[in-house]
Formats: sequence, structure tokens, C-alpha cells
Amino acid sequence: MPLYELQPQYECLRSNSWESCSPPDFCAKDILWRVNEKSKYSLYNWVQSFDMQCASKYEFGLFGSVFFLAVVISSIVFPALSDRIGRHLVLTVGISMQLIASSTLLLVGDQTMAYFCVFLIGLDFGARVFVGYIYCMEFLTNEQAQLTSQIIGAILSIKILPKSIQDGIRLTG
Repeated sequence: MPLYELQPQYECLRSNSWESCSPPDFCAKDILWRVNEKSKYSLYNWVQSFDMQCASKYEFGLFGSVFFLAVVISSIVFPALSDRIGRHLVLTVGISMQLIASSTLLLVGDQTMAYFCVFLIGLDFGARVFVGYIYCMEFLTNEQAQLTSQIIGAILSIKILPKSIQDGIRLTG
């Protein structure tokens, strides 16, 4: 989500020339501004799509909070539900929810609807990831399941290892 919420570089018109500026320089002020399209940090993302240049930190943080809340709810509901009605059905519903919510998020131009879509994406997380993992493991023998779990653990460890080492070096040196 960080790239969706990344503020682009801005330019404000001052003394007949465009100068670098930030939202506090032009928000609630009568200053002509534009996105610096030449900057590598200027991405067309939710900031521009939902006109959030002058939005509060609360509005940005709400995207992550809504997603996290939905993941917590789904991690409680869907694994237990899959034990009752079957993993295949729950997984299929989760994948369908992901497809619908992601497609809608691509087409939506309203910030409130985007919050709802992010909530749905978080809500289907438990159905897709948690239930999907268990469902896949059921097709493997015990030995294959152990090996698969170790490989997945190793891949996830390798993914976070460089950042952990970098943080450790920064803290000690």
C-alpha cells in the first residue's frame, strides 16, 4: 500500500517560475500548484485519483486500518467456517471476492468506495491465504507437507533476512 499513498513531488508558481513545494505550502492557500511529472517520485496513485493532496494523515491511515481490521475479522471467521462448510467453497468465495473487489478498486473514482474495496480485499485474505494454505496441504502426504512448509518458511525468511541484517548493522554501527 505505500506506493498507492506516496505523495508526488509538487511545484508551486512563485514569481513567474515553478519551484519545488509541498502540500502545506499550497493547501488552504490561493497558490497555483502542479505535480512535477518529471520527478521519479511522482506516481499517479490514490493521492491524485482521489484528490488527496491536502488530505489528513487520518485519511491515509484509514486505508491500512480498514485492511488490517478486515484481515483480523477474516482470520477469525473463515478458517472456522471452512471446517463447517468445506475449504473448497470458502476458498472459491475468497478468490471471487478478491477478483470483484480488485476490479472495482481499479474502476472506482470515489474514496469512500475505495475504503470499502480495501476492506473487502482484507476480508477475503483469510479465505484465500489461511484456508487456501490448509486446503493445499490436505492434498500432500505428511512428508510432502513438512517439506513444503519448510520451503515456504525458508523463502519467507530469505525475503526478510536482508532487511533484518541492514537494520542490525544500522543499530550497531
